Amino acid sequence: MNRKPKIIKIAAALFVAYLAFTFLRNSYSLFRAGERVGEAQEKLAAAQKTQQDLKAQLRQVQSPQFIETQARDKLGLAKENEVTVILPPEEELKKIAPHIGTEIASPPPNWRQWLELFL
Repeated sequence: MNRKPKIIKIAAALFVAYLAFTFLRNSYSLFRAGERVGEAQEKLAAAQKTQQDLKAQLRQVQSPQFIETQARDKLGLAKENEVTVILPPEEELKKIAPHIGTEIASPPPNWRQWLELFL
């Protein structure tokens, strides 16, 4: 008879250990699920930000000012009574344009030229 209460105590201890293990496992699963929800919320926020940026860009692209600018810049179109000026590439302009940094030596003053002439 002494043996029966001992077996009951061991069975109860094993049952409590099983319940504790199950509780810990479920708690860990809930913790991981919370992390996944947080990651999904971050991805959602990033996607919403991207969507807002794209909508703003779409509004800008659909504006009449943008369309006019693109028609002028890319297609070379102009309004009535406007003249379109097409410049050569920048390398060509640098060859043609005067060099701003280079100073041209100015002639000496007249009195110095007369002095050098007689000396």
